[in-house]
Amino acid sequence: MKKPSEKNPKKNAGKTPRSEMTKRSKTARVTKLKGGAPAPQKKFPALSFFCENITARAHAHVREPFYGREKEIQRIVATLLRKSKNNPLLIGEAGVGKTAIVHGLCQKIVQGDVPQELAHKKVFALDMGLLVAGSMFRGEFEARLKDVIDEASDNEVILFIDEIHTIVGAGNASGALDAANMLKPALSRDGIRVIAATTPEEYRRSIEKDVALARRFQPIMVREESEENTLALLERVRPAYEHHHGLAITQDALAAAIRYSQKYQPHRRFPDKALDLIDEAASRLRARGTRQDDKTLEGTDIKDTISEILGIETLDDAAPSRDIADILNTKIIGQKEVIAKIGQVVTRARAGLTPSHRPLASFLFLGPSGVGKTQTAKELAFAVFGERSPHHALGNFIRLDMSEFSEPHSISRLIGAPPGYIGYEEGGYLTEKIKRNPYSLVLFDEIEKAHPQIFNILLSILDEGMLTSANSEHVNFKNTIIVLTSNIGTEEFNRKAMGFGRNSSDGIVPLETEYCAVKKNVLSSLKEIMRPELINRIDHIATFLPLTDDSLCEIAALHLDALAEKLKKEKNIAITFSPSVARYIAALPRGENEGARIVARAIAEHVEFPLASQIVAGTLRFGNSTHLTADTHGITIGHGKPTAKILDGE
Repeated sequence: MKKPSEKNPKKNAGKTPRSEMTKRSKTARVTKLKGGAPAPQKKFPALSFFCENITARAHAHVREPFYGREKEIQRIVATLLRKSKNNPLLIGEAGVGKTAIVHGLCQKIVQGDVPQELAHKKVFALDMGLLVAGSMFRGEFEARLKDVIDEASDNEVILFIDEIHTIVGAGNASGALDAANMLKPALSRDGIRVIAATTPEEYRRSIEKDVALARRFQPIMVREESEENTLALLERVRPAYEHHHGLAITQDALAAAIRYSQKYQPHRRFPDKALDLIDEAASRLRARGTRQDDKTLEGTDIKDTISEILGIETLDDAAPSRDIADILNTKIIGQKEVIAKIGQVVTRARAGLTPSHRPLASFLFLGPSGVGKTQTAKELAFAVFGERSPHHALGNFIRLDMSEFSEPHSISRLIGAPPGYIGYEEGGYLTEKIKRNPYSLVLFDEIEKAHPQIFNILLSILDEGMLTSANSEHVNFKNTIIVLTSNIGTEEFNRKAMGFGRNSSDGIVPLETEYCAVKKNVLSSLKEIMRPELINRIDHIATFLPLTDDSLCEIAALHLDALAEKLKKEKNIAITFSPSVARYIAALPRGENEGARIVARAIAEHVEFPLASQIVAGTLRFGNSTHLTADTHGITIGHGKPTAKILDGE
């Protein structure tokens, strides 16, 4: 005799047997009890296993109380009470509090602060990962989802699907329906109520394209909280954070969290970024120790935390303009006037006197090749953003060789490929770099070689502090420094340089006087390539002077000191140089476009190679010391043994 369950096998085909559901419920009960969560409810076995009852959590006060967003909660309530399209869809950027709003609704349900029709609802949050996990066989995912939908159709249940865009294509296999297509018929019925949440970008990409799915929801825009509302929220949740961390949080710390998160994390949203900063700063303070001084969270702790998170010094702590000028003058030789102007522009940026919708500062460096334009940009990045290690410093200096962007299609390398092209999902080089390191100096090297379309990108950056990528994502450039370099007029610079600082019939020709005339001519030539509105948006146009023999001598001395430090550190060889060595290097013949680049090559040829030969031969060993001198015939190396004369050309 057949068992009752076997009488009609077709009727039971494709359904999850009750015995399996019972076994699944038992597994869920054991799993959740081990984790400390409430045991599943027998009335809703599928919901209890694949979802979380957030109304029960609100009743048990598992989460801290929710404050604010009354307008959005009221809109959700009104939508749930509708006869049709009673499924609210929260659309907002990550971090604005979409999920928290749903938890706030659950708190109101528990408190009875909702209409009678919603007073006894249970809100279940669907775990899509758990729903898909382990569904190896065909039809298993569909059976699970059908169980969830059937139970969610109960009048007591509201189903919450966070990141609803993930259901599009979820569970899809050959010959199978995805979750979205299975959910559509249920949404069209009056029995089920669904609250969903997603971001604007994902809504456009996944939901909006599926018209049948989109029309079953009522969109509710969740915008970023204002600074005032976020501060009020921080004041309300402060006791919960003080209790958790066991310390006092001052009002100054709350205000600092608002100020620094807004200034240094523009890509994130209130209130999430402010709450996250408070939590992180308190955790770091607790980790430091248990002294009485560490029992209060101050505004300075918030500032130190944001500095550590970003790996840079805040502009409040950055070197003053005079110190920045001093730092640059130790690295950049022969350009004191240029460095002083750069320091002044940085001062305005740190004081907050520059327009807040534009980059911190922007410069155009003009001058012949080899005078230090690119090196100045590098050292400026190090001085302003306060990098703490050479490895990290590279991330805050972005160099773009404009000779590589001379074709129309090269613009896609900066902002990303258009939709439908290879590499669309990867993003652009520049936009991705700034997203990862928003506090960077961007160098557009030899801008005159760029394609004219690149100037449109620069205009957007300099005018609005924003750049829109190919996938319509807005990238913030308000915390960057933009530097453009150009070699336009190099021939005129070099021609005029022949008389700079030399005696004439009228006396000595000043460099600055001659260069002012050259600068006007070069700017006229530059306007033929760059649009005037772009040039007018640059904070300062700096003209670099040609390097004199004295400047080259100083540069040579810097290189020699660096070489001596390297040998001491790596080989334990003490090496000293007579001042005559630097003078000898600076006096070597050079081309008119070589500038300071000749110094590094000359040192490599006349100093490093002879030293390397003696190290390899064993003449100069670990722990030895040596001294180098020079005369008109060459450089002499002596280290307590017969000296070696290095003649020119050898």
